Amino acid sequence: MSDEHINQELSLDDIFSRARKESDLKSKKRDLPFKFLDSYTREDKSIFFGRDIETDDIFRKFYSGKLLLIYGKSGTGESSIINCGLISRIPEEDLFAINVRCGKKAYENFISEIKKYSNSTLDKPLELLEDVFYEYSKPVALIFDQFEEIFILSDEDLDKLGRIGNVLSDFLDEQLRSMPHGDMGEALLKTMISTDGTKKLLTVNEMSAALMALGHSLDHNIIEEILRHFIDVRLITDKDEQGFYELRHDAIAWRIYEKMSAGEKELIEIRAFLDNSYKIYGQRRVLLSENDLKYIALYENKLILNDSLKDFIKT
Repeated sequence: MSDEHINQELSLDDIFSRARKESDLKSKKRDLPFKFLDSYTREDKSIFFGRDIETDDIFRKFYSGKLLLIYGKSGTGESSIINCGLISRIPEEDLFAINVRCGKKAYENFISEIKKYSNSTLDKPLELLEDVFYEYSKPVALIFDQFEEIFILSDEDLDKLGRIGNVLSDFLDEQLRSMPHGDMGEALLKTMISTDGTKKLLTVNEMSAALMALGHSLDHNIIEEILRHFIDVRLITDKDEQGFYELRHDAIAWRIYEKMSAGEKELIEIRAFLDNSYKIYGQRRVLLSENDLKYIALYENKLILNDSLKDFIKT
């Protein structure tokens, strides 16, 4: 029997009953709390749950200053807790939120996103934001989603981004101030920097040797305690299968490099030169030249060298 013939035999009650069931099914589909890989927004307030404690904490911090940084492992819901948890907690008449995805063209994306809500033809951020403020008559909040893209993807000069370019430095300073061995933490981070201000791989033994070369003697347990703190706050990666640690991004390395004095940079440079020369000596038995020895002599009393390097220089 065809579907058409069946439908002809249905009563009006049957038809309306079926329509109600289909409507209920559609409603249930809309109300499912799982959004797969999509993040939650203000419109999903009714199905967003399980983050009340974190949302309350962020809500309090939101009003305590002009800048708030939320960070966590990828996929743990940072975007959802801001765009749904926090934003839905704030009355719409109290705040106008603009979402900015940084990407490779962070500055251009920043300007183009603000322009969507402004009638101004200018490209100056402050003037655009003022126009948005007067247009909507409420404070403006800028939400930078995937903020780390500024440091790992953007080809913009960070100085062009102004205050944004200092956020990483502020975060570093805050972590060093809050940890038990902040001065040693900074010294340890400096051992993980190459002579050109980029990150490099190191084991705990290599860090210990580098610290000694800079005049610091730290027990391995303390080094590992400091490393654990930096891993927890996502400044460095956990050790790999070979036992190597590394800073998460060259942007972090550069900010640490900026903290170093001229003398510290010179010591790292001479130490790198010595290590590389000793490696070549082990491979091809090439000794230091007279000019090399004169260069080393300028810093020899400042370096703490192991027996192998002392013997190499003596030879």
